[in-house]
Parts: sequence; C-alpha cells; structure tokens
Amino acid sequence: MNVLSVFIPQAMQSDYSKLLRSALLEGIDIHEGSLPMKEYDVLVEGKPSTAMITNHPRLQSVIIPYAGIPEETRTLLLRFPAIHIYNLHHNARAVAEYTLALLLAAVKHIIPLHNTLTRGDWSLRYLPSTSGMLYRRQVLILGYGTIGQNIARLLEPSGVHISAIRKSISSVENDGPVHIHPLQDLPTLLPKTDFLIVTLPLTPETRGLISTNEFALLSNRSIVVNVGRGEVIDQHALYAALRSKRIAGAAIDVWYNYPESVEDRLHTFPADEPFHELDNIIMSPHKAGGLAVDDVERERVMALADLLNAIKQNTPPPSINLQWGY
Repeated sequence: MNVLSVFIPQAMQSDYSKLLRSALLEGIDIHEGSLPMKEYDVLVEGKPSTAMITNHPRLQSVIIPYAGIPEETRTLLLRFPAIHIYNLHHNARAVAEYTLALLLAAVKHIIPLHNTLTRGDWSLRYLPSTSGMLYRRQVLILGYGTIGQNIARLLEPSGVHISAIRKSISSVENDGPVHIHPLQDLPTLLPKTDFLIVTLPLTPETRGLISTNEFALLSNRSIVVNVGRGEVIDQHALYAALRSKRIAGAAIDVWYNYPESVEDRLHTFPADEPFHELDNIIMSPHKAGGLAVDDVERERVMALADLLNAIKQNTPPPSINLQWGY
C-alpha cells in the first residue's frame, strides 16, 4: 500500500491531533511540527515558504486550512502548476447562517427596533411598518462556491427565488431550484434582484465588481449583503447608493480598513466613507465565520480528514484555479 505522507508545520493541540488521526484512512502518515519530514506528498499550510515547496519533489498537494488563498501564496504556487491546491471550507455553514441573520435583520429592521426599545421608546411600534419579507423575493448570490451553496440551502425553505453567478460556466445551469448564470449575465439579473448576496473572494477580476453602474441597475428596494471580501464592492459607490437611498439598505461583514494593532481596535473605522452615520446599514466586524474555538477547530479537523481521505482515494474535489484566485 502506498503511504500518503502529510506534513503539518503548525502542530495541533493534542485532542485535535488525536481526532484527526482517528478519522483518517489507513495509509495516511501525519507529521506535525516545525521540523519537516524528509519527503512529503501533502503540505497543510496557508503561507508556505519557498523551501517547503522546492525542497520536496514528491509534493503533490498543498492544503490551505481555511477559505481563500493569500496573494503571496498564490504568487508562489503559480510557479508550480503541477501542484494541486485545496481549501478547507469548515466554516461555510457558519458563514451561511450568519448571512441569513444579517439579511433578516436588514429586511425586518431589527436593529432600529432594538435600539429604540432599549431607551424605553415604543414609538416605532405605532408607526407604519417598514419591515419586508423574504417570501417570493428574488435573491442573487454572487459567487456560488461552498458558502454560496450553503446560503442557498438555508434560503430555499423561505420561498425565495434564487439565482446565482458562477464564473466557471458559459450558459445557465440548474442546481435544484437555483438557476446558475455566467458572470456576463450580471447586468440582466441585477434589475430583478431584491437581495444581492456577495460571497466572492478578492481577485484582480472581482475587485470593484459591484460599483456605480451596478448600483444603478438595482431597484430602490434592494438590499446588499457582503460576506465575501470588502473590496469586491467599491466603498464609495456603496456609500453613495445608501446615502441617496438608491438602494434600500446593506448589511456588511467585510471591510476596507482593519486595525493594524491591538491599540487600534478601539478606534478604527472600517472604511474611508462614514458608513456609521447612515441609518440603512448594518455593520458587522468580520464575524460571519466565527465560532467558539473548540467548535471551529473540530470542524476544521474533520474537514481536513475528509479531504486527506479523498486525496488518498484519488477522489479529491477540484483544486483551486490560481489564475482566478479560487
């Protein structure tokens, strides 16, 4: 039996290491720690050094133990086209649930209701309701990878009509009730969209994909949710669309400015534009994928075990397209 040798430079805690090993098929050899194996077939590392790649001619696969690919990793691995690159999507369900929470909070205007009642103010109860519904509305998921698919599964029972955009297709496909379109259909889909949900990674092609022209195509009842990467949406165009009520609202979890130090965490606004002054946005500090530490690590370990078992059985999922960045 050929042994699949796996090197994990960042040693796991003992309980997680035991859990991983107990879930693996026979014939998978795991080595953890800073001292590398002499040879290995699989490297589990988000930001590998050049030596980790070039000094190991047996290397077949690199597993990035989270979603996305750091730009420096993408640049390095472009030099080694024979190596397969994989992500772990262990928190996809958590992101999907958070996305649904953001969408519902925006549609139902939960935040203003909460804020006024904490002051003992019941006045919003007696005003005409501005709350909307998901039922029969049109949802467009921009990016139909693992997270987008999980979002669609959670939304289906709500009675919404779901479309999605996937770059890798050239004509419309169906995934159950979800109609999947190529990227060139985006301008024709936006005018019919009530809820635009962005799950895309940031690549040269996706940067600024949603900007002034795209907001002009949305209706004034549309709500935008972004759990992908901030700069997929042009921040100035988003601010202008919200301030002018060109769109009804937004719920944003991913941003443009992040704290650079612990001291900065208490006084860093997440964008150059003053989104915090608007009344039609929900601002979340990049928490969609967050779980309790034990939960997220257990999910990560089991996702890693599933992927290593698939590689061992020669049935891995499609690898990352480094030219696309996902």
